[in-house]
Amino acid sequence: MMKSYSKTIFQLDIRLNMPNRETILLKDIDFNDKTYTFRVSFDTSDLESSISEEGLLYPPVLLEKGNSFIIICGYRRLNALKKLGLNSVEALVYKEGELEEKKLLRMSIMENVKRKNLKPIEISRALKRIKESMGFNNEELSKHFGEAFNLEGDASLIEKYLELDELEIEQKQVLYNAKDKIGLSLTGLENKEERNALIEILKNNEKMSEGTFKKIMDGSKKLQRMEEGASLKKLLNEDGLQNIFRDPDLSGNKKINYFIDEMEKRIDPDKKDKLQKLDEKLSHIESVLKTYNGKDLSEKIHIRKRNVHERSVNVSLELDDMSEFKDIIECLYQMRNKLSDIINL
Repeated sequence: MMKSYSKTIFQLDIRLNMPNRETILLKDIDFNDKTYTFRVSFDTSDLESSISEEGLLYPPVLLEKGNSFIIICGYRRLNALKKLGLNSVEALVYKEGELEEKKLLRMSIMENVKRKNLKPIEISRALKRIKESMGFNNEELSKHFGEAFNLEGDASLIEKYLELDELEIEQKQVLYNAKDKIGLSLTGLENKEERNALIEILKNNEKMSEGTFKKIMDGSKKLQRMEEGASLKKLLNEDGLQNIFRDPDLSGNKKINYFIDEMEKRIDPDKKDKLQKLDEKLSHIESVLKTYNGKDLSEKIHIRKRNVHERSVNVSLELDDMSEFKDIIECLYQMRNKLSDIINL
């Protein structure tokens, strides 16, 4: 009898932690309560087509609280059902108090990550929600939830994500639409005016690559180190640039390239002259290579300009045998005195 009794208690304990499968009216679900919803944008067009053809394959998970239901998993699915004009859904339902808060949060996060990787702004929202609910510090966040966001063991990176959640709603939307992890690169900027200016640039150039944005960020930092009054914000407010950004005949890439050129002119007014001098020196190198000891080495040595501020070039060699390598080294070595600022041998 004791053995049978223990088994019954064990089975009962399992059932208490399992959700009930119930038919719930959509009007009883609180879509405005996003306690466990971390996504910023919800395009449901793909789901609507799928549900129309195949039905709802995965039931949403709800938490019964008072007279309504809070969405734990399945916000997009439920919105798709609403748009399709359906009135009810078969869902997995937990009663309030059945599961501890940490488990509910983890369930929601793992569901979202499984369907599609969260964007930085969405991760920041999730981490902030967990921190407020559980009272975790950054190290504890990393320990308990870092694996879900690929941030395990990196409390400093978690701090950067949390900083994103402090931005205004409109700014978050801009960073959500931006490519890759551009938004994360804005964390740690002490000058909020410059940060806001960078977000304003992103707002009008959502397709900007991470590399291009890094150029603008680097330029912004250089402007801040210059004389008082030089800043990205001031540059953006100049009439000439404002007109360029408003020009409907210019593509986004042309606008941003023009802006980068103007920014670099402020940072280094002599850049154009420096580039011209560098071009002249590279032309001289090419002419020497074509006539060196009666040989044309120009097809063997490929020279590419680097950033003018680095005062150097990239040189790559294409060799058929080691005798050619000897000729090339001798050639470059003999040119070193005339071109010592870009050739260092």
